[in-house]
Amino acid sequence: MKTRKYILTFFLLTLFLIFLKSDFRIINELRCCQDDFDYYSHALTIAQDFDLDYDNQFTSKARFFNESSQKVAPMGFFGSGLLASPFLFLGVVLDNILNIEQEFLNYKKLMYSFSSIFYLFITSILLHKTLINSEKKFSINLALFGSGIIYFAFERYSMTHAYEVFTVSLVIYFSEKFYRQDSKNKLYSILLPIAILLGFLVRWTNYYIVLIPLIISYFIKYKKQKKKLDIYLIVSTIFSILIFALHTKAIYGYVTFSPLDIYGLGAQKAGDVVFNNIVNNFFQIIFEFIKDIFILLFTFEFGLFWFSPIIFLGFLVAIYKFIFSEIKEKLLFFLVLLCYAQCFFVISIWNSTASSYGFRYTFSLIPLSIYLVYKIEFNYFQKYINSYIVFFSIFSIFSVLFFETTLQTQLSLEPVLNSFGIQKIYSQPDYLTGVINSFFNPESYLKIAATSFLGAIFLKFIIVIFGYDIVLQFTENLGFGNNSDLMELIYKINSIETHIFVTAILISILVIQMLVKNLNKY
Repeated sequence: MKTRKYILTFFLLTLFLIFLKSDFRIINELRCCQDDFDYYSHALTIAQDFDLDYDNQFTSKARFFNESSQKVAPMGFFGSGLLASPFLFLGVVLDNILNIEQEFLNYKKLMYSFSSIFYLFITSILLHKTLINSEKKFSINLALFGSGIIYFAFERYSMTHAYEVFTVSLVIYFSEKFYRQDSKNKLYSILLPIAILLGFLVRWTNYYIVLIPLIISYFIKYKKQKKKLDIYLIVSTIFSILIFALHTKAIYGYVTFSPLDIYGLGAQKAGDVVFNNIVNNFFQIIFEFIKDIFILLFTFEFGLFWFSPIIFLGFLVAIYKFIFSEIKEKLLFFLVLLCYAQCFFVISIWNSTASSYGFRYTFSLIPLSIYLVYKIEFNYFQKYINSYIVFFSIFSIFSVLFFETTLQTQLSLEPVLNSFGIQKIYSQPDYLTGVINSFFNPESYLKIAATSFLGAIFLKFIIVIFGYDIVLQFTENLGFGNNSDLMELIYKINSIETHIFVTAILISILVIQMLVKNLNKY
């Protein structure tokens, strides 16, 4: 039994280190002024400076500047940095103790990069705890990891999406606990508004989060006669609103509840254009929105049907139940459809995949989709739904691994015609066929090996054994001396302390053990 456990742990560890990319940990840097750096700077000012003064994080290129208060701040939202700050703090402490000076991969960056993975795995635990009393129909982990979200945990770790999935899962979990709690136990009356606050701190624009408690109440058959004035809930809600207001004052120099104020004049003008179009061309906007939904669902450019099966199923189920359910249930599924519509409408406005892997603005819907599909009985169709989830979730996981391994799976560096018929940079309208072709291209596997953390560890091992100069000479003899990216990678890995790689392996083992324990428990 122990042997089987060790074999499983070793297999999962190898897989983990293959998916764990070195691109944004070693090759690319977190630098001003990009989305990744915005969220990083929030964590950095908390963990390193213990304040919300961003002057020493940003240069004059800072994307937010309040002339009246002379406040420099990131444009990105605060929540993910807040959640990641304990990990970054530990990294700062280790760097100071061990006198780590190189910036390629220090403990600060290493610990910060594991934060998103930690919250993704906690999401898995929360979803299992939430659905523990439901009859098991499909693998929650497979649906979660096969949704595209792993890209934003294992590679683009400084983006918000893993934290969005975590906070939405937390709201769902606390909502269930709130409606089931004993009248004398008011703990979840306090925690539920705080979870919603965290959700908004991570991404202000996920307004649908406030609908989730109401949706959960319908699912667990919450009785109206049980509803009473909950002073703990009210006080916690007021406290949460106050905290949100104070955080905008501290960071941006004034109280605001509008993300458009933070995004700047360009976003405000875009918002005005959208509002005017809705007022003046309402039916045309609705028609375009419906057309864009079909593109979003089925396009070869990261369409939800192919690459985010659980979101596709959740949306499809919500439509089906809204049309065919009894009158008293139509309101429930109308609220669910509003959640999907809000995220889908953002994509319809921008008419793009948002310059990264997948339709990332839909990823916050993953926990709600899992909850929805898990809770609803499908009878005869259940086996087909299970088969769809298994096949396309596995396909989605591999599509993340093969992302940007060949020209057919790379985002364009020049404007091309995307799935919405718009000339956009960072697009790949043929990603589905490209990723299938990449499965049969040896170049893909070489790229995966070269950019994986497992590859970086192996290269570090070779350098330690044979020496930096010999590895360089051997690389040149193989004819790769003119490959500047490879030569730079070798230089950077040589500069990184060996114990940092050892620490990364140990952390990975702990994460895998947490996953194995979770699998055995549920």
